[in-house]
Amino acid sequence: MSFLTKLVAVMAIAVALIGSWSHRSYAALIFSVDMDPGMAGIQSTLSVTPSATFTVDVVISNDSLSPPSESFDLLVVDTFFNDMGPVLSLGPTGPEAGTLAAPPNEVSDAGSVVSPGDPLTLLDPGTLPGFASAAGGIILECATAGPCEVPPDSTLSIFSLDFTALTPGSSMIIPGVASPLGDVFPPLFLSGAELPFPTFVAGDVSVMPSGPIGMPEPNSIALLGAGLVGLAYFKRRRKIRTPM
Repeated sequence: MSFLTKLVAVMAIAVALIGSWSHRSYAALIFSVDMDPGMAGIQSTLSVTPSATFTVDVVISNDSLSPPSESFDLLVVDTFFNDMGPVLSLGPTGPEAGTLAAPPNEVSDAGSVVSPGDPLTLLDPGTLPGFASAAGGIILECATAGPCEVPPDSTLSIFSLDFTALTPGSSMIIPGVASPLGDVFPPLFLSGAELPFPTFVAGDVSVMPSGPIGMPEPNSIALLGAGLVGLAYFKRRRKIRTPM
């Protein structure tokens, strides 16, 4: 089944179930971008300089503190960036499977079983208005009879992406799925006959200028020196005039 066919099927189910979400109870599933996987917790911001390379994790969290686990059989997720112009480029390594691909292993969009660290193939999500670039889509399916599970109070990495900073500016990195109208919706996944509707949180990267810090101009230094000399002169006069 092609990516487009799967995406249309998932969106059709979402529309069909939209009216019944109000009386269903789901765990707080959250998709987010961890901007610095080397630090504890999920980091939502990062500052780098031009030419720097960095890696982010697209993760899914189950905020529920008690069982059961949330499970699904199919996950569809895109990642969009450069909403403020061409600030970032993708690579040099490319997307790699995360801890969500641990046993039970998953099948990538190419139909091959993937394990953590395996390279993934990007699918073209199409042109999204307002974005200079889009990282592409990923389809992951469980390869075993049992569904993929996200245990309570846990966070699992879906996949990682690496970027190169091109020029000073800022860019959001958004996990989601593009609609035909140019909107970004939360990532989609199927859980049997149910379709939980998760939230999604974007990451933000700032590319700061890497030039030398500006030094004070000579006139400013001379002005500061004159001020200090004047202050010392007035203090000395006050000391002389103070009666013994």
